[in-house]
Amino acid sequence: MDLSDASRFVGRDWRTVADLKESHWVDRLRRLGPLESLRVTDELRLHVLSVRPGGSSPEERGEDLASHDRVSRLLRQVARVPGR
Repeated sequence: MDLSDASRFVGRDWRTVADLKESHWVDRLRRLGPLESLRVTDELRLHVLSVRPGGSSPEERGEDLASHDRVSRLLRQVARVPGR
C-alpha cells in the first residue's frame, strides 16, 4: 500500500459504504432467516476469541447479557404483531 492507496481509502464515501453494508445484511438476513443470524453471530464470536483469547471481562459479559435480553424481548414483541 502506498500513499495514494491510503488517500483513496481515507477519501471514500463512508456514508455510502455504511448504507450499502446495512442494505446487504438486512437483505441477507431477511432472505436466509434466523439461522443465518445465528451463524453470523457465531462466526463473529469465533473471530473475537481469535483476537482476544482471554475473552471478555465479567462486566462486558454482563452488558452483553443485558443486551441479548433486551433484543430477545423485542423479538418476542415483534413476533406478536398482527400481520407479520
